[in-house]
Amino acid sequence: MIWQGYYVGALVHFELARPGYVARIAAARSAVVDADFAGVRPTVAFFAWGGFLSNTYGIVYDAGDVITKPLRVRQEAWQTRRVPGELLCDGSVMPFGGHFYYGSFTC
Repeated sequence: MIWQGYYVGALVHFELARPGYVARIAAARSAVVDADFAGVRPTVAFFAWGGFLSNTYGIVYDAGDVITKPLRVRQEAWQTRRVPGELLCDGSVMPFGGHFYYGSFTC
């Protein structure tokens, strides 16, 4: 029950922030430099919301949806690409729609 309430709160937080994320993604596709993006296509970004010690959580944007794959597959797929480091760590994601995911990663 607690997790469901947390999910709803995270989803509401995301929906309020979504227009800003979409604008940053559009700017990145227009070659505007943004530190949260990997700078390659398809666009991959991690918008950190917080964390503690070795755990980080936030919003993942992955146009290729590779983030939904198991850790080993993600690491192999992104071996030659620069992606935010958290995305190469163990974790879990929940889809928020439109290639956006809520993710929590432990490095």
